[in-house]
Amino acid sequence: MRFRRFYPTDYMRYLYLFLCLLICSLFSCEDEDLKAIIPAYLKVDDVVVVNTPILQKVWPTDKITDINVFVNDQFLGTFELPALIPIQQTGNVTLKIRAVIFNNGMSNDRQDYPFYSTYELDTTFVPEQELYLRPEVEYFKTLELDGDWGGEDFEVGVAFNKSPISESELTQTGEPEHVFNGNRSGVAHLNINQQFFETYTREELRNIPRTGEPIYLEFNYKSSHPFTLSIYTNNRTTQQAILSFRPRSSYTKVYVDLTTVIATLFTASNYNLAFGYRKPLGENGSLYLDNIKLLYFQ
Repeated sequence: MRFRRFYPTDYMRYLYLFLCLLICSLFSCEDEDLKAIIPAYLKVDDVVVVNTPILQKVWPTDKITDINVFVNDQFLGTFELPALIPIQQTGNVTLKIRAVIFNNGMSNDRQDYPFYSTYELDTTFVPEQELYLRPEVEYFKTLELDGDWGGEDFEVGVAFNKSPISESELTQTGEPEHVFNGNRSGVAHLNINQQFFETYTREELRNIPRTGEPIYLEFNYKSSHPFTLSIYTNNRTTQQAILSFRPRSSYTKVYVDLTTVIATLFTASNYNLAFGYRKPLGENGSLYLDNIKLLYFQ
């Protein structure tokens, strides 16, 4: 009997064949797994803030930019609007959507807004099918809107005082091209011979939370020049800048987070919020404001 001599090249040939079969088997398994996952799709173009009795004075405008999505209380992620979201968990589910805003107007600081309710829906996701929703949220009914200062929509007056060094004051305008909604908005003009404007809330804020609970100031604005939101403390004996805003040719909405500011200044006896801007001589200036409201939980 003759035996065939086994050479190293034969070993390499068999090893190569084994590895090829193993790789093909693995890819085949992965392909089968991928084929088994056929998602459904959730489409959300916008989130709507609905009017409620708590908003009798101020209009429910919003600038919701993103949504946080939960399926059966599992967080799927944050999605920019409009969004088309693949959902791998099909069948009967509980869907929850939270509204996300630009905190302090900054696109790199997107926050789940604490004062909007959660949209919740028991629904069914079907593989390859698209579910279109236009979620509606509302402000929580436990919000305080009529505390020391009830906000301002400029429809019946102006709840702001002129600073002693200001060269102009905040007044009402009914010009249709400058009214955001309703019949009036606020405006502060500076002519070519004026440089500085500042106004502050007429009522002193005394009873707002000071230990880290959420506090936000919402407002709509457009302006010809940069302007600053600041805070006065202790009967306007000290002042601290909070945030500056870029000029805008059309109205935009901002959500200003005052939580840390107030917590840092917790020993103050009272507070006044102020808006102001400075411009060069020889230029006309204007700052338009509307729907100003201070929000915190009761």
